[in-house]
Amino acid sequence: MQYNVGDFVYVSAAEVGGDPQIYMVERLFEKNGTNNIWGGQFFRQRETFHVPTRTFFEKEVMRGDLHSSIPISSVLGKCYVMPVKDYQKFKPVGFEEKDIFVCEWRYTSKIRNWKKIKPTAFWEPPSHIKMAVREKPLEPKRVASVFKDRIEKHKEEIEELELLEKTVEEDIPGNLKWVKEGEDDGMVYWEQYTIPGPITLRRGDHVLVRGENNRNMIAQIDTMWTGQDNMAYFHGPWFVTPVEIPSQVGRTFFKAEAFLSSISDSNPLLSVVGKCSVLDMTDYCSLRPTMHVENDVYCCESLFDEGKRLIMPLNGSLKKYQLSAPVQKDEVYMFKRTITPEKETLPPPTPRTVSSPMLENEDSMDAPPSVGSVESASPAPMKKKFDRKKLVTAYILFSADVRKITMDENPGVKFGEISRIVAERWRQMTDADKQVYAERAKKVNEEKEKEEIRKEAERIRMEEERKRNQPPPVPSPGPVNAPPSPLARARHDSGLKSEPLFHSVPPRPQRLLHSEAYIKYIEGLNKDSKSMCNWDRQLNASQEIVRTPDESKLPVSWLAGNTGEHATSMEALWALRDFMLQEALGVVKIM
Repeated sequence: MQYNVGDFVYVSAAEVGGDPQIYMVERLFEKNGTNNIWGGQFFRQRETFHVPTRTFFEKEVMRGDLHSSIPISSVLGKCYVMPVKDYQKFKPVGFEEKDIFVCEWRYTSKIRNWKKIKPTAFWEPPSHIKMAVREKPLEPKRVASVFKDRIEKHKEEIEELELLEKTVEEDIPGNLKWVKEGEDDGMVYWEQYTIPGPITLRRGDHVLVRGENNRNMIAQIDTMWTGQDNMAYFHGPWFVTPVEIPSQVGRTFFKAEAFLSSISDSNPLLSVVGKCSVLDMTDYCSLRPTMHVENDVYCCESLFDEGKRLIMPLNGSLKKYQLSAPVQKDEVYMFKRTITPEKETLPPPTPRTVSSPMLENEDSMDAPPSVGSVESASPAPMKKKFDRKKLVTAYILFSADVRKITMDENPGVKFGEISRIVAERWRQMTDADKQVYAERAKKVNEEKEKEEIRKEAERIRMEEERKRNQPPPVPSPGPVNAPPSPLARARHDSGLKSEPLFHSVPPRPQRLLHSEAYIKYIEGLNKDSKSMCNWDRQLNASQEIVRTPDESKLPVSWLAGNTGEHATSMEALWALRDFMLQEALGVVKIM
């Protein structure tokens, strides 16, 4: 077969079984007795980096930036790539439709950049290739990216891998027993205990306890123990936020304030879904634990009396816990200057009916459900919608089957690496094997939905029966002696009050996470200064005193390849910075 400059050829793929690569012949030469071609590569869509929402023509290729020397022995045959402006009306003579491709974009692989080719910048067909008018013009048809189907198909694995990539690998600390003085009840008490997640808990930690409708409640761990049923429990006080207490007309609150409840309660440790931090005002203004985001850090200076439903000053400070040396310690960041938190008034509440929080553990596949669960009571019989977020997927069932085996085969391997091995085994399975797990998942979800419907019907029946048999209200002779827990209070307030005590949570503005930007922001708060910036440092910056970053990462594209009278792109960017500063602010740098 004869090859000429301007031809498009198929070249053997680097990967076995892959589609052949496409090159445009730019030069023919002989080297060491072997005929070679010098060509520019055209990329197929799966060979590029692009967003999954991008669309392509059915047989579209992109002109690339890579050139290679290819021996004639690696060439498999001829094809032809047509400009998009001619593809619909013309076709090259002597080529089958499967060997005709269309090109609209230029793709730079080194910086993953896309740029549409101008109509005047396309190549002209060589003289030995003739163009003929198509009998019927092609209808332009675009298809979705190949990555879109892959992402939808492997959505669960991708989400898990992305979560693992964001997770800092740390060794899971061991459980540490605690000797409780004067207690000989057959229970095993713990000073540090790790639950599935993994979440390592210690005495004195503040935790988020899962309630119904994804409503988390704040509690503190005072005591942890395992009983004869091998279930782990904790006991400690509750904390309530301003939106969880009766409306306080005219009262202002801190943006992240919590009140120490006057009662304590016991709950299963498996009801804990995360950790938070409640600090007294002195600590809140001067430090932050680095393992918590700012949204999970609260301040506390008041007590909420559950019996009198009143906010009272906190007697002293929050309880401090002295832990033994082996217990994992928190990393704390100390502010250079203390901050002054601001108070705000809550908007008028909108009445709503709140069902009781229910401790659930359906998200955990390797632990039994919480024994402290309670049935919620809703004032109106309403069909409960099946929670789609708790659907069991084929990948979850597969992971549950092979994770224990994988851990036995790889002793000592960290949790994140085990998950990666499981995900890799899932990818290597055939579609037929995956379909078996998909059928199992479908059956489990159907049974789960039927059980949810049955429970909801039973709840409605019991609610209607309770309303029919409800006794007349009896006036209370005085304050109650044993105030109910937050769980019982939420259940009581859900339907027995003429006016609900709980109201809808007003939308809160998003706050910055506990990041470097947030730390700089709160450290920059100063009543004596009207600005947040260090102007002297900004105006006196120069190429000599500022550390030079990697020049390959600088925005040299701003210069459009022209450094002007400057020797390097670095000097040109500094000159551009001074010019923009002068133009924007009217500031002139005097040397």
